[in-house]
Amino acid sequence: MKRRTLQNLEVILLLIILLYIGRPLFIPLSFAVLISFVSYPVCRYLEKKGWPRSLAIAACLLGLLLFFAGIGGILITGILQVAREWDVVSREFGDVAGRLMQFLNDRFNLTPEQQSNYLRRSGQEALSSVGAILGSLVSFSATSLAMLIIIPVFVALILANREILVAALMAWLPERFRQTGREVLHESVAAYYQFVKGMAIVYLVVGILNSVGLALFGIENFLFFGFLASILTFIPYFGILIGGAVPVAVAWTGSPAQALGVVLMFAFVQYLEANLIFPRAVGHRLKINTLVMLISIILGGLLWGGAGLVVIPPMIGILKIVADKIEDWKPLAILLGTDETEDPSAPVQRTARE
Repeated sequence: MKRRTLQNLEVILLLIILLYIGRPLFIPLSFAVLISFVSYPVCRYLEKKGWPRSLAIAACLLGLLLFFAGIGGILITGILQVAREWDVVSREFGDVAGRLMQFLNDRFNLTPEQQSNYLRRSGQEALSSVGAILGSLVSFSATSLAMLIIIPVFVALILANREILVAALMAWLPERFRQTGREVLHESVAAYYQFVKGMAIVYLVVGILNSVGLALFGIENFLFFGFLASILTFIPYFGILIGGAVPVAVAWTGSPAQALGVVLMFAFVQYLEANLIFPRAVGHRLKINTLVMLISIILGGLLWGGAGLVVIPPMIGILKIVADKIEDWKPLAILLGTDETEDPSAPVQRTARE
């Protein structure tokens, strides 16, 4: 037992090293696999309608391109609008900063000179890391440009050669596992496709609700901020904090009460998303243990940077789908899941054993 545990740890360590060293290949390949999972049902539907495979694949890629171009257009338009109004926003922030400095002086006897010195030291420390951040951003942008070129190629090749890839996978599996392997693969693709389709509806509805709420509070560029906060929720647990920080800061330039109202609005929309919108749109939530998900996201970020934050959550969801179907992986399914009442001795729906 001890020897087997050491062997498993060695395999995990070797896999982590391989994923880190091979990230120029595995990052775009992981994105391509996930996109292929989403595109396969559409591609297969078009082929059943008599479309040639090459034309069906091209239509799927064109649809994805238009989708991401639409999202990019919304973000770019919003950024340009914010840039045009930056002078007004910066002046309002200056007024808020002045009131804050006066409050600190009256409350804690901190003179403006002391506050300025502290801010200057903090600014110097922050600027020391800006260069590294900008360098990483430029490097990431160049990498992203290369990925935008190679990912569609990978997707097209995966969809075009899917029978060969599945046959190779089945040939690699022992014969007694092949039928279960086909079922697991089919259900994983189907479940992930339905999940992503439902999530697209969730993002759309939440974006509309956020935008309406921000408009009611008189926030400029409400459409941009509303959909930005909605899109950033793809980052589990932290996305809404990142997406909501800017509109809350903008609202603060008006009044603290307005900022509090925006915070409460985001909280209310998130409550609706978690308890009403998500269950109705997605139907089945991929319940993943919060601790495991956070650890996976951190490891993904360490291994693959920003790409790991995007790729790891759906990968963990697919791993949970697979683990639920294989008896030998049931301990992993229990670890990844959130069902505290699950009986470890209960049989799974389908087993990999005869």
